[in-house]
Amino acid sequence: MDVKGVVGIQNMGNTCYCNSVIQLLRACHDLNGFCLTNDFTNIKESKYKSILLAYQDILKSLWSASKPAYVKPVGFLTEIKKAVQGTVYEMFGMPIPNDSHEFLIYLLDSFYEATKEDNSEIMSLFYGKIRKTICCNNCKNNTYQWEIFNTLKIPCEGNTLKEWVQNELKETEIENYHCENCNSRKYSAKIYSHIWKLPKNLFITIRRFNPNGSKNMTSCPYDGSNIQFTELFESDDPSKNWVYELKGICDHHGSHRGGHYTTQFKHPVTDEWWKMDDESTNKQLPQFSSNYIFLFRAIHDV
Repeated sequence: MDVKGVVGIQNMGNTCYCNSVIQLLRACHDLNGFCLTNDFTNIKESKYKSILLAYQDILKSLWSASKPAYVKPVGFLTEIKKAVQGTVYEMFGMPIPNDSHEFLIYLLDSFYEATKEDNSEIMSLFYGKIRKTICCNNCKNNTYQWEIFNTLKIPCEGNTLKEWVQNELKETEIENYHCENCNSRKYSAKIYSHIWKLPKNLFITIRRFNPNGSKNMTSCPYDGSNIQFTELFESDDPSKNWVYELKGICDHHGSHRGGHYTTQFKHPVTDEWWKMDDESTNKQLPQFSSNYIFLFRAIHDV
């Protein structure tokens, strides 16, 4: 029996990064529901609205078809090209390799910008908050900074995925810190980062690409089991006790000199896992080797 929605997306020339992100977002139950049940035609006109409407169109096409069919993303790519022209994101409108993490952030921010005046749903679904505490080593005075994120980007360090996240939040030290209490830059300071709030749908991106351009090929120490981040919190926000289930994975294959993006997709109706490789779709159990971006969804409180 054909499974509805298990269809690929045609590669239009180095667009595997875009295809993999669209497929990863389709693993998100909540975004599917938000986009397929809302009428966005009356929201304020903007380039972000055009992107959201184009995404809504391609989403409808993807969920209405079955393999071996695949979707041509011409309309979606056309709206992206028009929206990024003359901006720092202009590379997304060119037929060149791009980074799927950067494109994911661009899409999430575009969805938020399109809907922020009428609906805060995108914020609650995908945006979390980190509190950074900066402690002057001289006077011990604390100051605080808040960081809003839609993906947690973590280093390849530790024995578990949770340790990788913890290493992103570990204590760091800065020199020549301007302490308002000391009124001086003579001293250093320590920065402590803690999770304050997590979104219902959590993207975790592994720092695969080093500043010198090389790729870190470390295998991710994760087996697909449910995960919880309670001990990494500094607040009593309800998300502190949420349990997260893996829903999708974006993988990068190859090296920094050339590579290819695919997606591992957990069907939100059948719970079967599929590999989405541009036009090709094949059923397979999740693989943990070339992982780049994980999508988790909070399933219940404990």
